[in-house]
Amino acid sequence: FLLLLACFTVFTDWIPSYFLWLFIGISYLIWVIPDLLHWRANPQERKTKVEITLLVGKVASIAAVQLFADPTSAAAVALGGVVVSVNTCANLVGRLSFGQIIDKLGAYKSLLISLVVTIVALVIMSMSFTQSMFFVALALLGFSFGALLVIYPPLTGGAFGTSNIGVNYGIMFLGYAASTWISQPITAVLYHAEAGSAAYQQSFYGAIVIAAIAVVLTVYMMVSDSKKKSA
Repeated sequence: FLLLLACFTVFTDWIPSYFLWLFIGISYLIWVIPDLLHWRANPQERKTKVEITLLVGKVASIAAVQLFADPTSAAAVALGGVVVSVNTCANLVGRLSFGQIIDKLGAYKSLLISLVVTIVALVIMSMSFTQSMFFVALALLGFSFGALLVIYPPLTGGAFGTSNIGVNYGIMFLGYAASTWISQPITAVLYHAEAGSAAYQQSFYGAIVIAAIAVVLTVYMMVSDSKKKSA
């Protein structure tokens, strides 16, 4: 999403790029500083909060919470290995497939497909309380995520030119790193352990909203790029 927002500013001259990174930094501080102060005042909660923040992004943990009454049971741990394997295989298929898709449809349409598949996967996963539904959602999510590193190099080259694509792509990929900094405190807020198997529901809804915004930005950039080429 942050990479899309960076491209959006280039195409529209909406805001200078340094304002985008300033916004990222301020947003991160807004989320992190209160937690740091709270941890210092309540050291007994520190370990629990860190563990939750590190685990919310892992599909194995999501599977354990949604599919088992006891997420720490031996069955939940065993399924976690299968979940990671399925996600990895789906990611591999996604990377190989989207290489062909980009060659035929172009970067923007491929990105749009990836985002739509992501939204579908998140919707299914938010309703997945059986293993069969969960693995369907997991395969779709891994497949769409595999497109990320395949789509953005040609997308970066198309937006900024190919003469300095190595440097430009490195700068663009900072958005990926920044998103991990911002997402962890956000997901920690959205995660509700007391909800049991529905502990991740709000996290799914938040991700769906962000992906939908990314779809809108992608469509806008497609139209803008088409107008520039036809001018």
